[in-house]
Amino acid sequence: MNVKLLISRGYCMKKICLVAIVMMVGIASVVFSGCDFHTHTVMESAAVEPTCTVDGLTEGSYCSECNEVIAPQKVIPALGHVFGEWVVEEEKQYRICSRCGYRETQFFGDRPNEGESDVVYGSYLNFDLFKDDCIEDGKTLAYNGAHNRLEVNLRGGTYRCDGYAISIPQRITSLRVIGDTKGDPYADFKILIESRTSDLDVYFENVLIESNNSIFVSETRNINVNITVAGEKCSFLVISKAANGATGNEAGLAGNGNSGKPGADGVSAFIVNGNCTIDVGAKILEIQGGEGGNGGRGSNAKSFGSGGKGGNGGNGGNGILGDNLAQVVVRSADSDVSIVGGKGGAAGKGGSGTLGYSSGKSGSAGKDGASGCDIVYSSDESF
Repeated sequence: MNVKLLISRGYCMKKICLVAIVMMVGIASVVFSGCDFHTHTVMESAAVEPTCTVDGLTEGSYCSECNEVIAPQKVIPALGHVFGEWVVEEEKQYRICSRCGYRETQFFGDRPNEGESDVVYGSYLNFDLFKDDCIEDGKTLAYNGAHNRLEVNLRGGTYRCDGYAISIPQRITSLRVIGDTKGDPYADFKILIESRTSDLDVYFENVLIESNNSIFVSETRNINVNITVAGEKCSFLVISKAANGATGNEAGLAGNGNSGKPGADGVSAFIVNGNCTIDVGAKILEIQGGEGGNGGRGSNAKSFGSGGKGGNGGNGGNGILGDNLAQVVVRSADSDVSIVGGKGGAAGKGGSGTLGYSSGKSGSAGKDGASGCDIVYSSDESF
């Protein structure tokens, strides 16, 4: 029997064919009518990476014209969680998957908080300030990793963090800074919170900083900065005094003395332009703004003139400066909380006048800085 097939490899039929079989003695012919053969237009099916709980797929391909599968995708089984060690607490224990951040929690008794989530968005990454996960630009260290939960460890290693600022990007939603009260305070160490749209949770434990500038700066408006301090002591002190005003320029051969220059304003220890709440679990918390500079002395008159007026003293910086007042919640009766502004600068004295002319008046003293927050004491000791 002679069979003629009009089919070749690499082609496909787009339409249903009408087949007429004409049987003749010793001959069989297959005739295809209304057929549309075409070359495959190959499209790739993208691979799908598996997660801890969801299967993935290998790459594949298909024809975009007729949807025929050319290279089928194969299933990649879910990877499964990679848990760390159990962390045991009073009422529960938990462990965290290092791959996806899922937190598995086991409660020893009744669940204390029905609203408590068992999922965290990534485990904390320890931020070694002088390794590959940061970029150094002068004295600013910018975190360059992918995690959104960051821990800055100040207590380990032989390095010092004096004179450095850490820039925290917008993707960080939870920050831990761990220090050690046994060592000397870090000098001029600053935390800069980049512009953001999401709230930020900050945890300080035994962090001691003495600075000439502001220590914690988050200038984004309309966000919540929730700060927790824990351990034996957390101390954030601006110890420098702002620059004093210069003495007024020397008077000419005839005429009055010149006024002294005003002293510079002191800087605030914390600058938070969004809403801010600080929960105090440490035994001691100190936040102190910087002192204002003294006003400059007015210059003396040369002849036939009065002395120059003294410069005004600079205002002291606030402990916490924000466009909304921060609220400090003391949740333990044993906590010793001190949040104060720096003292205002002294007034500059007036210069002396010549015989028959008056001396210059003294300037005004600078205003003392404020704490910048309300302190609310709570009887709740379940910190």
